Amino acid sequence: MRQENSVSEAEASINIYYIQKFWFGEAYYTDTSYHKHYFTVELPKVNVDAQIWLTIFSPGVSFDAGVTGLAAAGLKSYQFIDSNGIQQYREFDHWESHLRIEQCVEITFAFHVQLAWAKAEGIIYWHS
Repeated sequence: MRQENSVSEAEASINIYYIQKFWFGEAYYTDTSYHKHYFTVELPKVNVDAQIWLTIFSPGVSFDAGVTGLAAAGLKSYQFIDSNGIQQYREFDHWESHLRIEQCVEITFAFHVQLAWAKAEGIIYWHS
C-alpha cells in the first residue's frame, strides 16, 4: 500500500511578498584546482525560503591527474534571530540546496567548480 505524504494547509500555502533572484556567473576552469565562490545576502529579519541549483554543468577530465570535473552549489551558512532576540549563526557541514527559516538576517551560498564549465542560480522567497 502506498503511503501519501500529507502537508498541512498552513505549510502548503505561504504569503510570498518579494522574490529575490541571484546567480553565480559562468565559471570555466581547465585546471584541477578546487575553485570556491561565495555570495552573501544580508536580509532585514524576514521569513524566507531559499534555494540554489546548477543551471550549467559540463565536466572535463584530466587522465594524467586522474581527475574528473565537478561543480556543486548549495547553502553554506545562515544567521537568524531566535525567539529570545539573539542572533544565531549556523553553518552546514554538508551540501544543502534548500532552506526555510524564520527571522533570517543573512544567508551565504557556495558555488564550487573544478575542471568544468558551470553556472548556478537561486531564488529567495520572502514570506510572512
